[in-house]
Amino acid sequence: MVFSGNASAIGKKNSDLVKVVSLEDSTKNDVSEKIKFIPNYEKINDIKEIQEFFKDKLVYVDIWATWCTPCVGEFKHNDGMKEFLAENKIEKLYISIDKPKDDGTWKEMIKSNNLEGYHMRPNETLLKQLVELFGRNMGERKSLMIPRYLIIKNGEIVVKDARRPSSKDRLFEQLKSFVGK
Repeated sequence: MVFSGNASAIGKKNSDLVKVVSLEDSTKNDVSEKIKFIPNYEKINDIKEIQEFFKDKLVYVDIWATWCTPCVGEFKHNDGMKEFLAENKIEKLYISIDKPKDDGTWKEMIKSNNLEGYHMRPNETLLKQLVELFGRNMGERKSLMIPRYLIIKNGEIVVKDARRPSSKDRLFEQLKSFVGK
């Protein structure tokens, strides 16, 4: 799937990224305590703020949207991934590019697919930066192709186009190459 955006200015750093809010706190429903939202995610203007939040961790990042059929199709491969990530102390971050008006749909999909890990949606500034950093030239503008996967190690993006969950063993090998280094 493709998201097109105007890839222009990158916003100022915001230091409001301090604690994590669970989905249960956010929606008042009985769900896994392993589903967490980065608080004030709507104020994060720069990918460096996300990297700083995970500065001492290995993180597998999934950029997706509720309307992206291939993105949602990858969720069926998460069960085996959850165990692998836990055993290797790897965090998971889901970045949804859904619009704020789709907040309910987004949170319901997180719950119904039991997407354990951290969650956020980028604001316009951060979304433009994601398109600029990871998008492909499509004529006169860049487009962000999703699903898109990244690997962050100690606060640095080390893989800009990581393997998908459906490539299971090859993804596990790719992630293991960063464990303990």
